[in-house]
Amino acid sequence: NGSGVRFEICKDGTKQGLNATKRLAANVWTHVTVTIGKDGANIYLDGKLNASTAEITFRPSDVAPSLAYLGRSMFDADPLLKGAIGDVRLYNYPLEGETIEKLYYSDQIGAANELAATPMNASTRNTLVDAIKEAESAIESGDEETIKSALSSLKTAMSKAQSSAES
Repeated sequence: NGSGVRFEICKDGTKQGLNATKRLAANVWTHVTVTIGKDGANIYLDGKLNASTAEITFRPSDVAPSLAYLGRSMFDADPLLKGAIGDVRLYNYPLEGETIEKLYYSDQIGAANELAATPMNASTRNTLVDAIKEAESAIESGDEETIKSALSSLKTAMSKAQSSAES
């Protein structure tokens, strides 16, 4: 229905859901995390809390789903996800915000290292490797602005490297 990221859980015909407040950008990898705990549910985008509600009281252990979808709605009229899912992790406990942020950072570094291992010109590879080192250093510093800047530079370097690898 064009609403963007939505988490929904259904029990005995009753639905509880949460919509992200930000739409996902086209052609950009986005780290999406949903947590459910005793205080409700949260949606994180790229390691940052985006939406939260205490109105979701159902837990996955409360339901015995016959259907569970990622990238598809329960309604045939809704569009399918036009994109790719690179990783799915399920935990039997809710992750804390700091843990989610660290997972996002490590996933970014991991994806950049994988990309650096693909064929590309030396200049582009050097720029990417430098950006990886800068991001790792920024993450170790813990300074939010430094991390934000370094991850932005890393994404730019990854985009250029991806274009170089594809040509």
